[in-house]
Amino acid sequence: MNNISNIDERKLVAIMFADIVGFSRMMAIDEKKTLSIISDFENLCTSIINQYNGEIIKKVGDELFCEFASSKQAVDCAIKIQNAIANYNKRDIDKDFKLEIRIGIHVGDVIKQNNDIYGEGVNVASRLEALAQPNGVSLSKSIYDFVNKKTDFLFDDL
Repeated sequence: MNNISNIDERKLVAIMFADIVGFSRMMAIDEKKTLSIISDFENLCTSIINQYNGEIIKKVGDELFCEFASSKQAVDCAIKIQNAIANYNKRDIDKDFKLEIRIGIHVGDVIKQNNDIYGEGVNVASRLEALAQPNGVSLSKSIYDFVNKKTDFLFDDL
């Protein structure tokens, strides 16, 4: 049986995953240009995540894994990121290298240990990101319930 005495903290957080669409395809075409795009993506997202009091838990390849203390801050951050990326893409960019991302957000009870977080909530948020449309944000029902009346955004029930 695993020893859980080394668990640093349990808490309820909003979890966000953001992932670049078509990353493998872009890498196959031009690695140097794709790595530059990843750097732009990370720089753009990091400043916005910080604005909304989020914390980047991990960067894995073309994916960011973040936590927020507030569901509304996570959703507002995701929308601002998507808007910033839309502005980024207004530059003269080869169509094969347009920056598109998918974002998934869920709220759940997690275990924070060794500067990482674990739990079912992390898995759900990751799956939601994979279900999002390019340039879209997928929310779990629990996130929707928290933010529905606190935002002017319109939501589609999938």
